[in-house]
Amino acid sequence: MPYSKSDRRAILFLSIIAVLIVGGIIVSSQWGRIGWKETTKTPLPEDSCSVDSVVDNICPPDHFDPNTVDSATLISLGLKPYQVKGFMNYRNAGAVFRTPNDITRVYVLEDENIDSLLPRIRIDRKYSERRTKYPLRQEGNREAFDHEKHEYNRPDGFKGNSDEARENARPAYPQKFKTLTKVDVNSADTALLMRIPTIGSGRAKAIVERRDKLGGFANVEQLLEIGIFPADMIEWFEVATPHERMEINKASFNQLMKHPYIGYDKAKKLSNYIRLYGPIKDIETLESTNIFSRTEIEHLQPYLQF
Repeated sequence: MPYSKSDRRAILFLSIIAVLIVGGIIVSSQWGRIGWKETTKTPLPEDSCSVDSVVDNICPPDHFDPNTVDSATLISLGLKPYQVKGFMNYRNAGAVFRTPNDITRVYVLEDENIDSLLPRIRIDRKYSERRTKYPLRQEGNREAFDHEKHEYNRPDGFKGNSDEARENARPAYPQKFKTLTKVDVNSADTALLMRIPTIGSGRAKAIVERRDKLGGFANVEQLLEIGIFPADMIEWFEVATPHERMEINKASFNQLMKHPYIGYDKAKKLSNYIRLYGPIKDIETLESTNIFSRTEIEHLQPYLQF
């Protein structure tokens, strides 16, 4: 039975639709395989490192030199991005790591970072050999190194092999307190502060800087004003040394301005008030000036004299 003209048109239309559908399926499957190949990373060898230790397809190395390590390796070693940035900035500023303990000078590193990194550090000799005042081997200078005994015989009285000499030259990393120990926040130096658990060089430096600006802490709760200070560490501190006080009516504009609880704007208003109306006699008079809120006056009061 011959097909009519309309039947032939319908068959042609359906054939075209079928071809387009089949072609679309083929193109989609090919594109999916190409896209997958482009975005999939090459898997690591099974014996290269544990799956849990891989970061961005990079295994943490057994050893590294902090003078040459790159940022990707530092991330694989467990450092956070802001710590990697601080580490690189410190090194780019010209710092050289002579011994493994030199990483304690990188303020962004916490104690747990330092503990995990120290065993992995290996310093290349071109960086470490300049650390020792007397060279490890210097031909014709037996006073510095005895080649027969393979040990130092230095003018300063030290005798020993090269490993002992290097160890002798390394700065000691502060030992942490094993039990709760009260530390006077107004007299402790950074070395003593770093003996407190979770207090590294960065936090110790921040505590000392804040103390210097305030003229000493009036109470240990003020430590919480330091953004990187953990609240649960307050119990390790006490105020055993008195803080400084400032005579508000005799202080210069610069002295007023530099105090953390006053600042430029309030120092200007205070100076103008004293110049126009005379000395501020007490806290009630200061409150009546409306320069400070009640909360601000409570913070400032321990540091004022009238």
